[in-house]
Amino acid sequence: MTTCNNTEEKINSLLQKKEFDSLYELFEEQKYSLNDFFVFYKRSNKSKKIFDLPEFWKSKLPHFHLKDVVESDLKVTFYKSYFSKNENCNPELNQHLICISKDDFIKHFKLWKAFGKDTFFESFKQIANSNSEFERVVREFEIILKVQAKIDSELNQLKEEFTKFSLDDVLLGYALFYYAVKHDVQILGNRNLQVQYEVELIINELNFILSAFSEKDKLRVDFSKNEDIQKILLQYINLTKNQQISLLIKRMMDVTTEKGKISLYLSEYADFMSVVLNPAILETNKFFNTFQFNNQKSRLEEMYFMDIDFKNLKGRDILLYSKITKTLDFYGIPKNFEYESKQIDFLKVLKLSYAFKTNKLIILFEYEYLLEEISQKLNWTKEETKNIIDFLTLDFKTDKLPENWISQPFLRFENKILWLNSFCMGRRWENILLNRLMKDKSIAKTYATNFEKQIEKLFIENSL
Repeated sequence: MTTCNNTEEKINSLLQKKEFDSLYELFEEQKYSLNDFFVFYKRSNKSKKIFDLPEFWKSKLPHFHLKDVVESDLKVTFYKSYFSKNENCNPELNQHLICISKDDFIKHFKLWKAFGKDTFFESFKQIANSNSEFERVVREFEIILKVQAKIDSELNQLKEEFTKFSLDDVLLGYALFYYAVKHDVQILGNRNLQVQYEVELIINELNFILSAFSEKDKLRVDFSKNEDIQKILLQYINLTKNQQISLLIKRMMDVTTEKGKISLYLSEYADFMSVVLNPAILETNKFFNTFQFNNQKSRLEEMYFMDIDFKNLKGRDILLYSKITKTLDFYGIPKNFEYESKQIDFLKVLKLSYAFKTNKLIILFEYEYLLEEISQKLNWTKEETKNIIDFLTLDFKTDKLPENWISQPFLRFENKILWLNSFCMGRRWENILLNRLMKDKSIAKTYATNFEKQIEKLFIENSL
């Protein structure tokens, strides 16, 4: 027992002093078992964040039981942490990882964009000098870096040009553009294409636009009344201003398409057909086909695990109040949660999200008027209505931009609320809002635990 305690004390002392080479020697000397080493890694990374330390990566310690580590559930964390900082680069560790699995090394080098960090890329090129298999990959990375630089330059230009207009003008332009896209005959019957446009326009591009305008000196909203918006909307297509904004949106779409191609390559869903041709052509591969096939299965899995009876249900009736309640119970999501020291009823949040409908593409409200109207129509108290609206509101004066603006779809400027109906129609609000709640670690932990229990219960019941 004493020897064991002494070893632990030594380990803790060396860890405290960041003497990782000495730790490596101690583990070698003690013939530290794989299980004990995994425990050490997990504990020390949690308490001392050793994976965040360049001193750790530059030492001999990462070499200890390396093959087992990168074949375990630590693999993703290990590679992600290693490739996260330029100063982590250790040429000897790169060589060791390549010896274990060249394909894994290249896969994670792509995924975590290590080629965009000078020291890592120089090390990679040094390896390519003596390994012809890496030469083509180096050329691929050089092409990606060149395209990425062009994208970054174009995005900076677009940010400057978009912000010459007022935010409401740009959002109006996007609402009209998206409306036209949704009613395009080539897109109407193609669900995959619809989803692609939704992700690009609703999430990625509007996040970029809102981020550009969130800088205080560029946040300008011209419309003061909803009547102004609706009047302009009727003649907007012929306005020179709209034509200019439409051209910017099309340029933005081209940039988004290029970014999408790079993402497919980095995720190993696309390969270069040639690195000699200019421009080099990327083409999706069998992994992308498998991804699409699995993606199509998600609806069937959702029906099974959520225990929703889809028979005789049509359209949005699928999302009946009682069914949502059942889903929340299944996943163990609390029906009430705290937001800014106020209790929020999650079911009422969903009810408002689904009930809020208008026949306008975009609409502007007075904040107090909106509270009054919702309070009366849904028979809620003024205070409860305010709490729920505030939870769903992105206030440009006080709020930090969320990862996805649509989780806070009411856009507030002073005492005005802008609702982008064109983008908010037909959304799966339960998914959007659950993803937002998952940012709360305690809720996420409860969700994971309950999900495992429910799956186990389902399989037991169905095996009887």
